Amino acid sequence: MWGTLERLLTDPWNLLEAAILSVLLWGLLTVVRGTRGEGMLRALGLFLGITFLILRSVAVGLHLDRLILVLDAIFQASVVALVVIFQPELRRGLAIKIGQRWLSTDANDTQLINEIVNAACRMSEGRVGALIAFQREDNLEGYTANGVILDALPHADTIVTVFWPGSPLHDQALLIRDGRLWAAKCTLPNTDDPNVPRSLGTRHRAAIGLSEHSDALVVVVSEETGIISVAEAGQLTREFDRESLTEYLTQHYIGRPEASPPAGDEQQEDPDDLQSRSTTRVVRRKVSS
Repeated sequence: MWGTLERLLTDPWNLLEAAILSVLLWGLLTVVRGTRGEGMLRALGLFLGITFLILRSVAVGLHLDRLILVLDAIFQASVVALVVIFQPELRRGLAIKIGQRWLSTDANDTQLINEIVNAACRMSEGRVGALIAFQREDNLEGYTANGVILDALPHADTIVTVFWPGSPLHDQALLIRDGRLWAAKCTLPNTDDPNVPRSLGTRHRAAIGLSEHSDALVVVVSEETGIISVAEAGQLTREFDRESLTEYLTQHYIGRPEASPPAGDEQQEDPDDLQSRSTTRVVRRKVSS
């Protein structure tokens, strides 16, 4: 039997088939990544694949033709059954990966930004604290381990509801991925910079921390002052209004340029908040009167 297995593994055609199957499996797992059925589909697929390969290798080595036919039929039926059982996850994954990432339009991104800005301004007026992170190239899935998957369409009312005091989801961060409200109650890493101003609270420290560890764009609304801030690449820019926040998110999320101050806005370092040698820059937007 081991000789048969060795011949199967050394045959270039068998290796080619294994490579093709691996690519197909990788593509399938990529589609369902981030959905609720990902873990179960991965476990079942791995179990069925390994079991089929072992049993079929043994059957081929012993020339059990009838058993080979039965195994092939079971494997084909299992594939169809997995597609039917996990049809909602596959459909949702395809909609996200293809419909929104590869075929996304500026109109969809603009609508997302408008909903985020509307929610941020409403929460600013009501002194409701908020922490909203936009995933860009770096994957933020690791921060959803203790969070709650929403996978909801972006709407200002939904965002305000998430952060409303008393809501079980309000105390952590809301993650945005592929144009959707992906997950809430996500714990973000606080910055380790000892020179971050003491006046900044936990939300601002978490926003800076995430922007230091990834390329995420993070919007913060202060519960105490209502000030809207944005953290990017370790820099915290403060005192946004509706117009400037829309402009900044449009340039830095849709356009995805390198981190830089908003176009047309002069900025000055906050002498009360910034230590001269801090690796984290905290700047205030100079608003013309």
